[in-house]
Amino acid sequence: EQALHLAEQIHSPKNEAGALYAIGSSYRRMGEIPKGLDFIYKGLQISTDNRDSQGLASGYTNMGLIHFDLDEYITAINNFQVALKVREQLHDSDQQVYLLMRIAYAYSKNKQSDSASAYMQEAIDEWNKLKLTDYFNGLYFELIGEIEFASNNRGLAFDYLNKSIQINQKNNFL
Repeated sequence: EQALHLAEQIHSPKNEAGALYAIGSSYRRMGEIPKGLDFIYKGLQISTDNRDSQGLASGYTNMGLIHFDLDEYITAINNFQVALKVREQLHDSDQQVYLLMRIAYAYSKNKQSDSASAYMQEAIDEWNKLKLTDYFNGLYFELIGEIEFASNNRGLAFDYLNKSIQINQKNNFL
């Protein structure tokens, strides 16, 4: 919250919105969803008022994560798709891949495996084209493992999840 106070003092709306998103995300991880939503909504308002596309994309991504945590997968997908459109306009390829994977995972959790597969394939194609880092690879393998698990492809799911664990251990993320 100190970052928020500093951003307010120097009149930096972009940093203020970023601090609000970080605080909201922290509350989400602690399970305090209403408090998290409040901070994220405030950040979205600032980003909207200042026409900050980067801030809007971050806000909608955070909204998607909250709705995903609440098992509100369609609302999560809608938020992720708004963020994806903004990221496409910004030519932010790494974040586009991340959002495609999140959309795929949300479709998978909503038992819409065809949509999940289509979005994951798009993410895979973009991921291969960009040759993303091991950090991203770990996330990718984790999410595709979850999708395969939801599709009852248990053997393939465990292969992907094991690969994710290996990459995360190599990068000291576990």
